[in-house]
Amino acid sequence: MKSRILSKFSLLLVFEILLLVLSLHYDVIVGVTFFSLVILVLGYLYFYKQPFHLLIFILFSMLIGSFGGVKTGGKSFGMSSVDLTFTFGLFVLLIRLIVGWPEKTKFPKYFWAYTLFICWTLLGSLLAHDRMRAIAGWHNHFFSFISCVFAYNVVSSRKLKNLLITAVILWGLFLALQQIYYISQLGNLKQSMAMLIIRKNLVGNSWGKSNYLAAFFVLIIPITLSSLLSSGTIKGKLLLSLILTALSATMILTLSRGGIIALLIALLIFLFKIIRLRTFFPILIILISLGFLIVYNPFTSILSKRISEANKTDSYFSRVNLYNDIGTVITEHPIEGVGLVNLGYYMKFKSKDGVHAHNLVLGMLGETGLIGSLLYFIFLLYLFYSLVKAYIRVHNLNDKLFLWGGICSYIGCLIHSMVEPTFDGLYFGIIFWFVFGTFLRFIDNSTNPQNMEESRV
Repeated sequence: MKSRILSKFSLLLVFEILLLVLSLHYDVIVGVTFFSLVILVLGYLYFYKQPFHLLIFILFSMLIGSFGGVKTGGKSFGMSSVDLTFTFGLFVLLIRLIVGWPEKTKFPKYFWAYTLFICWTLLGSLLAHDRMRAIAGWHNHFFSFISCVFAYNVVSSRKLKNLLITAVILWGLFLALQQIYYISQLGNLKQSMAMLIIRKNLVGNSWGKSNYLAAFFVLIIPITLSSLLSSGTIKGKLLLSLILTALSATMILTLSRGGIIALLIALLIFLFKIIRLRTFFPILIILISLGFLIVYNPFTSILSKRISEANKTDSYFSRVNLYNDIGTVITEHPIEGVGLVNLGYYMKFKSKDGVHAHNLVLGMLGETGLIGSLLYFIFLLYLFYSLVKAYIRVHNLNDKLFLWGGICSYIGCLIHSMVEPTFDGLYFGIIFWFVFGTFLRFIDNSTNPQNMEESRV
């Protein structure tokens, strides 16, 4: 039966290829359209059966970045590769849900806080001063929510959890190599240093500048460190050490004061709990290596000077004025907020209409009001509570390392979000909730005996 189905499918594929050749011969546009449809159908058939591969596909498609924009109402909104791949993935997931996935879909009660937040912000976006800008901001949070639910349901076993964490670490490495290559194209070391000093946000790509890219390294480095310490092979430890060095070097190249401070706090918390007799020497080697990297890195002096003079810069005074204005907006719209990405229309101190609060708490209070903020922070606090509770309960050393790395990564990301609008961004939201949706599923698996059996697959 299976062989007959495969033979029919092969004949259909050959027939489609012949049609494709004919259409390309007579009309290129028709041929390209037909070819795209064939790719979409084949992708749908594959990812429908392999949803975890769909998650990895979406993850790495983010590295392609933005490639254009959509203009509406006199405004231009960026279009990125992940918009296309995520929309395609959402279509596949909806079909699975309709056809017969409901009995297999897991939606814990604590997800309802996030669900209500998405509904509340959608309503606020429809009532906002600038609806299109608000809906563009809402779509970032919606994709983040779907990422969390998607990862929670798909990364259901210990094996898949390890594969996803490996994929995220490799994703971080590719991002680091991308930035190192870009810096290397500027010329020699002196030229590169001069360019970085003159243009602070030189490290970046089509979807983020240095401060935003630093958020990804704050997220990934603690998890990479926990993976290094739990690795059981010399080759694995060596490879992860090299990756950690590349991530740390690129983090310094961003010259992000908030990112560096957030990462240092996260790593200090990590080391405070982890240093034991068994892990002392591996950590000592890592610290010595990173020490050489920091001391002999010519950008370290630039970064330390920027941190020491932070309260004398234009950036510092602009943030102070920004926070004062947001405080006024919060007092005038305490319950409902003014809508996502609409703060600029209600502020005296602004450089553009689409201004961000550069502080997660103030931004949520100003844009979504007290109700939206409570819903969002209830979910974030529950996530932190679950991580700490699971860390206390588990006894396996590797599981403890994994959870402690997640806790430190979470703390670092939250600290960084107090000075940068990281959670508002599409890319960071997706990868953050891919990771912590996986953590939530791992925690539920470890506390549920039935799921625990599944986690050994």
